[in-house]
Amino acid sequence: MEEIASKWDTYSSVQQSGIATSLAGVRQRENIITLFENWDLVKKYEDISANAYGTAVEKMEAYSQGVEAARKRVQAAWEGFALIVNESGALEAAFNGLATAIENIHWIILAAITSLVASNPAGAAATLSQAFTKLSLTLGSTGLEQKLGLVGDS
Repeated sequence: MEEIASKWDTYSSVQQSGIATSLAGVRQRENIITLFENWDLVKKYEDISANAYGTAVEKMEAYSQGVEAARKRVQAAWEGFALIVNESGALEAAFNGLATAIENIHWIILAAITSLVASNPAGAAATLSQAFTKLSLTLGSTGLEQKLGLVGDS
């Protein structure tokens, strides 16, 4: 392409048309003619493009280094926090407290129910009465013992 472009002005219009047709075909002939007629602009923009790529690469590297540095700072801060929490025993105490709560959940629930019943015995009795009424309606006339298989069929 360089060689043809350097001699383009020395060719006749018939020669230029033949070269363009053989390089680009009939449909793209005009485009290749325009390309060779403006070869100086092609070279100028090629240089700009090459330099722009270098600039873009430099900017991307600077950005990546900035992001990488920030990521490393966050990682170091998190690791420092984890060390402090681990060394303080706070994490161990939290896990032990959670385990104790889970092991004694039945006592916690029983204490809450007892507190509710003690604070409002009439309301608790009404709630129990409603619950047993709904249970008997759900079980129908056969009774709880028969539903659970505690007594044989009559």
